Amino acid sequence: MPRAQKGLLLVECDPTVKQLILNLDERSPGIVIEEIDDERLLVNESRLDQVKAEIERRLEENTYQLAP
Repeated sequence: MPRAQKGLLLVECDPTVKQLILNLDERSPGIVIEEIDDERLLVNESRLDQVKAEIERRLEENTYQLAP
């Protein structure tokens, strides 16, 4: 269990988004500090904007668009 540190953010998400964050951390280490459980991660607060942008991009790629 990690000790309290400044600059950490508790992220609660579904397991699919958690896996996206973990994959991002594999490519760019230093994002995830600790996996708490199936739905929670401690994330480096200074990298939060990067995580949000990448998740948004990935979810947009996987969204089905209806043809007009």
